[in-house]
Amino acid sequence: MKLGIILIVFAVSLFCFSCAQIAPLTGGAKDQYPPVLDQDRVHPANYSVNFASKGALLVFDEYFKLDQTKTISINPGVSTLPQFKVKGKKLYIELNSELEKNTTYTINFGNAIKDIAEGNELQNFKYVFSTGAFIDSLELRGTVYSSQQGIPLEGAIVGLYKTLGDSVPYFSQPNYVGITNSAGWFSIENIKEGTYKTIALTDENGNYKYDEQSEGIGF
Repeated sequence: MKLGIILIVFAVSLFCFSCAQIAPLTGGAKDQYPPVLDQDRVHPANYSVNFASKGALLVFDEYFKLDQTKTISINPGVSTLPQFKVKGKKLYIELNSELEKNTTYTINFGNAIKDIAEGNELQNFKYVFSTGAFIDSLELRGTVYSSQQGIPLEGAIVGLYKTLGDSVPYFSQPNYVGITNSAGWFSIENIKEGTYKTIALTDENGNYKYDEQSEGIGF
């Protein structure tokens, strides 16, 4: 498969200079935790049904940044990707495409959300909503390996296609996408019931299609 406040401290001893001691000052314990979603201030709520909004507001418990150099995807795929705006502790999501009826959508942020102070990443975060009366619950999991080296492939995409023809990865983007981690493992969740062709790609140029000369493919 080819796949940095200057702090000036004045220490005054009125009685005995020889008693003075120098001690380091610390800023408290280091923050080791990523931002946490404030569920009561999310609108529409995560995992909403009968979703009819043109966007969403997500509020976290601390200031954060959104690293858009990392892969953020939406399943199923849409013609125009959502726009994301960060203001303080708030994340605004603007939906720019017509959504299918009775369909569950998952916006996968991966590890793109991290706090400003320490860069702690919120792992595998997603915002889920359904335009129908329930959340689709089907899931596909698996592992992608290199057929030549026999080792797991990191960063490969796994696509589910409603069109079942053999040429579909050349001309179409997947309806659902998963991305493998360092162990080659992927998970695609909230899939709508149906029949799909499953294809793995080493998508070097990020167009979610198969370019034969430079990329690997697996069925």
